[in-house]
Amino acid sequence: MNGILSLQVLKSLNQGSATVIAAILNSFWQAAGLLAVAWLIMRFTPRMNAATRHVLWWALLGVVATLPVAPRVASLFEARPTAAISVEAVATEMELPAATPVRPPAPARIPSAPLEVYGGFWPSAIFAFWAAVLAMQLARIGWSNAGSRRCAASVSRPATKFASALMVNR
Repeated sequence: MNGILSLQVLKSLNQGSATVIAAILNSFWQAAGLLAVAWLIMRFTPRMNAATRHVLWWALLGVVATLPVAPRVASLFEARPTAAISVEAVATEMELPAATPVRPPAPARIPSAPLEVYGGFWPSAIFAFWAAVLAMQLARIGWSNAGSRRCAASVSRPATKFASALMVNR
């Protein structure tokens, strides 16, 4: 029972995350276009006040954040289809030929999620690239931290020698 419940939860999480990823990827080009246009406008207009630039970039951030959910929200406001008008059948004196049995069409393959990722080499390659970049960035952070500590240690030594020299001269 617990295994079935966890499997259902995992399936729903998988479908939900696939929907979110598809929405983000589908709105990425729109966001890039909006940001490029905003940057060009700000680049070629006379210098704006910092508060104005701040408000404009925050407004663009809000628009970009709402782009992935915009199609779903827009579908809520679309006109609902009206009920079909029924027409009564008209009796005819014509004799219709006998119907031949028709095979139903093969069911179409319905994807379980809007975005399907197939296994192979490229997902592993992307993950390896991501892991390498992550390791490089963490190494840079560590190197910067060690450099900051060395700099702080070298600054504090002469200050104590200087202070001790001042105390001796008094």
